[in-house]
Amino acid sequence: MANQANEVQVLAPDGELSHRYLGTGDAALDFNASAVFDGRRLFITNMSAADGGVNSKLSVLTAPFPGLLEP
Repeated sequence: MANQANEVQVLAPDGELSHRYLGTGDAALDFNASAVFDGRRLFITNMSAADGGVNSKLSVLTAPFPGLLEP
């Protein structure tokens, strides 16, 4: 999670940046904080601590490819 850039960054096994995901308009990420994976779906919440959660939202990203499995 690159929360200050409002994007999800995907790193290759060698640590190089391989892709960036971000939304636009109502789907834009806004200080994305928590990530939960369910298969190829990534559920993301935004950090809404300063307003008591009034501006909280849940974003869902479906990865185009499955990730690598750890040995």
